[in-house]
Amino acid sequence: MDCNTFEKEKKSYLKRFLAFIFSVNFTIIFAFLIKYIAGIFFHDCVPANITEHFNLYVMDFRPENAEKMQFFGCLIFFPLIYMLFMKILDKALVNVNNKLFNLIAFLEITFPLLLTVFLCVNIDNDALNILYLGIKSPFLYLAWAIISLLLIYLYEKANKKLKYTINTGIGLISAAVFYTIAKLYYTPTYDFSEASIMHFASYFSPVYKVYSGQTIGVDFTNLYGYYPYFYNIVFKIFNNASVPFFSLINSLLVCLSTFFVFITIFLNVKNKVLAFNFFLTYVYLYNFANIFSTHTLYFLQFMPHRIFFITFIMAFASLYTKIKQVNVQNIMNVIGYLISLLSILWNIESGLIVLFAWTLFLIYRQIEEDIQKGTKTQVNKFSIYVVAPIIVILSFLAIIKLITFAKSGVWTNTNSNFYYQTLFYKAGYYMLPMPLFKHPWLLVILAYLIALIRPINYLFDNQNKKEQDTAMFLLLSLCGLGIFVYYQGRSYILNLVGVSFPALIITALLCNTFIKNAFNNNIEKIHSSINIAKITLLLLPVLYFSISTVNSVFIKSPVPYFDLLKQNVSQNGSCINNYLFIKENTSDNEKIDILTIDADTLYSMLKRSDNLKFNTYIDWCDKAQYQKVFDYLQKSNNTLVIDRYVADNFKKYERTKFEKLFKEKGYVITAQNKDLYIIKQKMNKKSFTSLYKM
Repeated sequence: MDCNTFEKEKKSYLKRFLAFIFSVNFTIIFAFLIKYIAGIFFHDCVPANITEHFNLYVMDFRPENAEKMQFFGCLIFFPLIYMLFMKILDKALVNVNNKLFNLIAFLEITFPLLLTVFLCVNIDNDALNILYLGIKSPFLYLAWAIISLLLIYLYEKANKKLKYTINTGIGLISAAVFYTIAKLYYTPTYDFSEASIMHFASYFSPVYKVYSGQTIGVDFTNLYGYYPYFYNIVFKIFNNASVPFFSLINSLLVCLSTFFVFITIFLNVKNKVLAFNFFLTYVYLYNFANIFSTHTLYFLQFMPHRIFFITFIMAFASLYTKIKQVNVQNIMNVIGYLISLLSILWNIESGLIVLFAWTLFLIYRQIEEDIQKGTKTQVNKFSIYVVAPIIVILSFLAIIKLITFAKSGVWTNTNSNFYYQTLFYKAGYYMLPMPLFKHPWLLVILAYLIALIRPINYLFDNQNKKEQDTAMFLLLSLCGLGIFVYYQGRSYILNLVGVSFPALIITALLCNTFIKNAFNNNIEKIHSSINIAKITLLLLPVLYFSISTVNSVFIKSPVPYFDLLKQNVSQNGSCINNYLFIKENTSDNEKIDILTIDADTLYSMLKRSDNLKFNTYIDWCDKAQYQKVFDYLQKSNNTLVIDRYVADNFKKYERTKFEKLFKEKGYVITAQNKDLYIIKQKMNKKSFTSLYKM
């Protein structure tokens, strides 16, 4: 490498690193000033000591909304601030001082270490135990680390025959990993504890209502999206809407989603040993860490819901970058938008992320292609990328309105379509405070920002036109930031890990770049040493989690443990007991209204249709929903099955209406156990009193 070229690369390196550091700090100060200014004009909302109460009200917003405003504000302004500093430093760094270069190279290694320690110092011991449950032996980790690092180096130097042998071994181990995941996620019975039922009812309940001929609600106040119609097609084909079959579908979706991640990593990381370790790390963090920490089954019920189509578009985009034929790319453009449409129909939140990320990915690829050809980008080329998303969104609205009208005879109320999104985002359902300082979520955001500035560098830094992997960095950062928005306020460590997998893939791509630079003969030794140090530091935790997956699959498999748990639930689970109790105390042709936490599962097991035209108790979130229940029961003469949990909620939130209903209907208990009451209409004052005291 000639001296002038090396000097230009050093200037580019210094400029990018300093611009990033300055931009991060400036963005934090910017967010802090917004809070301070809001406190001046709305002093009743913000305490004087705002450094200790950074997550409290901005103006009249709730805490989690204030956090989201800061989050979005920082994301919008960060790229602009970064480009501004790039321009300033481009003029300021005329001559590169070697001492400054060496200092920055040292800081690039030490700064992430110090930042990680600073941000993770407040993580409680339980959170750390959750992450590090994979292995107990440091010697096993050390042996795996040495072998993996040697294989990574060997793979760079290996011939085709040796690479084929290594790839075969990776394929066999990966097959065993997928088998283990499938076994874990196939949960034909469920632990119907209060915690698990809350999640299970949210997913199986609307699926069963669609299958049994009902909509999720006449005005379609969906909870997690329109995915029930997808399940319904499969249920109709196989004439099966049982819990085991529902579990089988979810298991297949999880395995397929995991396979999409596998494709994404292996297509973008040239060193397959490196790619393999990152894939195993994904498997541990996204599957085994949650399972080992909770020791229950309910986390397994809904894993594919939010991430299936996001992983799909990542794998599809990875394939897209490998295609060179223009005609094939044009076809894939259309397919990508069809995937976006299906994604929005499946789950509107993740679907919009897919649509937005795919559109910007294509726009960037167009600009990238023009840069490579040396032609000027024309604005009119982007008109299709404005029209296509609009067509996708309009198609989504039309399909949902037509399906709902066909099933209920009522057109959807657009405002009601987003009832639960309002509940989550505006009211802050289950959301936790998310401090601006000293919290590990900032590490995840930094990973996305690092990925985001790579395409910016490609567009605005002439020294980096040789990079060809920036489009995937853009897509991964957009997808990662998108799904992080939803969980941004839900900063419980398991949620944070579960939705941060794009950051893990980004880290894999960065390591791939570092390895390429480390083994580049045309690079200076100091650059090579810096890249080797980066790889080593990033791989230390990755290798721990990857050996944890191997340990879970081959040494201390969780499958037998969970098989025993499933068997125990099958024999002793409350749902089984409730089913048997109802069978013993009602006739086969008797009409029943079931108001229990496992109502839809009981209807399914009893092979009966749900007569209640509203969601189960899990969705009774306001007075209007409770009123629907009372209006229905006032007209119904069916036998009523109610559990203690629902009865307690009636008495807690609607005590007066609860008393009035049972007095007017003359309900009496005909059978009861520790969980359920079976109630029929008979005028009996004494019996009502016993019911009221239940």
